[in-house]
Amino acid sequence: MNSNTLLGLILIFFQINTSFALENQSIHHEPDLLNQRAQKLQESYPDSCIYLAQLALTEWAEKNVNGKATSYWNMAQGYLYKHEYHSALIYSLKGLELFEENDSSAIYQELLTTLGWTYYDMGNASRAYPYHQKALKIARLRKDHYSEVRYINALGLDAMSENHLEKALDYFMEAKQVHQQYNNAYPGLEATLAVNTGVVYTKMKQWQKAKEELLNALAYDKPSVSLSIESLTNLCKVEMGQKNYKAASTYLNKAAQYVPETSYSFVLLEYYHTLQELKQITGDTVQAYEALIAYQQLYKKVHNRTTQSVMNYLLSLQETQLHDKQLIIEKNQTLQYQGWIIGGISILISILLILLVIYRYKTNNEKKKLKQQLLEAQLQQTLTEKENLSYELSFKSKKLEELALSISERNEIVQAMRAQVKASPSKEIQEGWRLLISLIERAEETGVYSQEVINDFMSRLHRQFPHLTEKDTSLIVDIRNNLTSKEIALKHHIEVRSVEMGRYRLRKKLNLEKGESLKEFIMGV
Repeated sequence: MNSNTLLGLILIFFQINTSFALENQSIHHEPDLLNQRAQKLQESYPDSCIYLAQLALTEWAEKNVNGKATSYWNMAQGYLYKHEYHSALIYSLKGLELFEENDSSAIYQELLTTLGWTYYDMGNASRAYPYHQKALKIARLRKDHYSEVRYINALGLDAMSENHLEKALDYFMEAKQVHQQYNNAYPGLEATLAVNTGVVYTKMKQWQKAKEELLNALAYDKPSVSLSIESLTNLCKVEMGQKNYKAASTYLNKAAQYVPETSYSFVLLEYYHTLQELKQITGDTVQAYEALIAYQQLYKKVHNRTTQSVMNYLLSLQETQLHDKQLIIEKNQTLQYQGWIIGGISILISILLILLVIYRYKTNNEKKKLKQQLLEAQLQQTLTEKENLSYELSFKSKKLEELALSISERNEIVQAMRAQVKASPSKEIQEGWRLLISLIERAEETGVYSQEVINDFMSRLHRQFPHLTEKDTSLIVDIRNNLTSKEIALKHHIEVRSVEMGRYRLRKKLNLEKGESLKEFIMGV
C-alpha cells in the first residue's frame, strides 16, 4: 500500500468520524460551528473542509448572506488547496454574487482574496492583481491592519510571478513598513515577508541580502512548516549560486525533515526541483532521479490538463461576456452620441427657423416702412403740386380780378371821355381822341403778351423753388419789373426796411452766395 492510498483512507475515516461526532454531540448542525471547523481544515484536510462547508450551506436561512458567503468561501478555499481551480473559481464567484460591488464586509474581502489566489495559482498573476488590489482597499477602509499587510504581500507575489522583481521588492518593503507601524503585532506575517523578500533577492542574485532575509525568517518563534521548507530551500539556492554545495546540502537536508508534515504543493514543487538540481550537480543520480519523479507527479497534480482546459473555457467565457458588455456599452454610448447630435441639429434648425422668421418679419416691416415712406413722399409731392397749382390759380385769379377792375374803371373813364369828345365841336380834340384809342388798343395787345411772359416765368419759378411763399413770389415779380426797394415799399404801403428784410430772406431761400446779384439771378430764371 503506497502513501497516497493510505492518506486517502485516513481522510475518509476522518470525514466519517467528523460526521458521527456532529450528529451525536448535540451540535444539531449549527452552521456557524460547522464553518469554523471547516476553516481550520482548509489546508490540512481540504476534503473535510468542503464537506463541512456544504453541510453548513444547507442549514443557512435564505436571508443570511454572510453565513452562506462564508460557506462558499470555505468550499472555494478547500478546492484551491486541492488545486481544483475550476471549482474554486465557481464557488468564489457564487459567494461574491451575494454582495454589491461596493460592499466592505470581511467575508467579501476574503472571497476577493481567494479569487485572486485562484488566478495566481493558475499562473495568471495579471488577473489576480485587481482582486488583491480591491481586497487591500476594503481592508484599509475597515482598518483591518492584519489583512492590509497580507494583501500588500499578495500584490508583491503577483508582481514577482510576472517577473517584475523591483516592483515586488517595493511591495514587500511597503508591507514591512506598515507592519512596523503596528508594532510588529503579527510575527507570522513578519516571517512571511522576510521569506518573500529573500526569494526576490535570490532571483536577483543578491546572495548576501537574500541569506540575511531567509535566516531572519527562520529566527522567528515557531515558523510554519511550509515557511520553514521555503526558507531552507531558498537558502540552498543561495549557497548553490555561490557554489557552496556542502552548505546547500545541509539546508536541503533540514528542509527534508519538514516535508512529511505538509501537503502544500507549491512549496514541495520548489523543494523537489531544487533537490533534483543539487543532486545532479553533486553526482548523486539516483536521488536526482527520485526527486525528478516526485516533482513530475506533484506537477501533474497541480497542473493537470483537465483543470487547465476547464479554466481556459471559463476564462474565454468570462472574456466573451466582458466583450459583449463592452459592445453594449459602446452601442449605448453611440446611441447617446447620436441622440446628442440629433438634438443639436434640431436645436440648430430651430434657431435657424426662428432667425428666418425674425428676418422675414423685419424685412416685411422694412418693406412696409419703405412703402409707407414712398406713399408719404408721393402724397407730399402731390400736396406740394396741389398747393403750387392752388397758389398759381389764386395768383392768376387775383390778377384777373385786378385786371377786370382796371379794365372796368378804364372803360368807365373812356366812356365818359367819349361822351365829352362827341360833345366837343373841335376837330383837334376828336383827332386826338382817335389817336388815344389807338394807343390804348396797342397797349392792351402788349399787356397780353407781357402777362404771358410773366405767367411762363412764374411757372418756371415754382418748379425750381416750390417752397416760396406768395410774398416771396410778389417780391420777385417786382424786382423783375426793375422796381427799387423804395418803389416796392410805396407800392405795397410798407417800410423800405421791411422790403430789405424780405430781399435778405429771399436770398437765403434761393441759396445765393455772398456777392451774387439777386436781380441777375431772378432775370436768369
